[in-house]
Amino acid sequence: MRWAERRRQPATVGRNGKVSAKAIFDIYRYARYHAFIANTDNRADMKQILTHSAQLGQILAARRRASKLSQRALAAKLAISQNRLSEIETNPGNLAVERLLELANLLGLELVIQDRPPTQRSSKTEW
Repeated sequence: MRWAERRRQPATVGRNGKVSAKAIFDIYRYARYHAFIANTDNRADMKQILTHSAQLGQILAARRRASKLSQRALAAKLAISQNRLSEIETNPGNLAVERLLELANLLGLELVIQDRPPTQRSSKTEW
């Protein structure tokens, strides 16, 4: 095979004509990401119950990616640095309520605080 013909092959195909494991994994991640985006695109259906602060960072980061915003672009809208936004996404425990509401508004989210549904207790009491 001449050099020009090899050059036209996709980068995922090695010289021996086989696809690398990394390429397969990258394609798999790409497909999973697009499936995630397709499922989260129905914004009215999204409802998350938070039990700890790390979940908040994951939700904010996922929504930012689903909105096709980079950290830098969202940080610019918030008038903060990209590093600070990265810290917020990885450790949102110190996030002020005002900043959280601003972030939620920019990402098309709303915060709802409500009573927990009553837990169903068994008829037999265990001691």
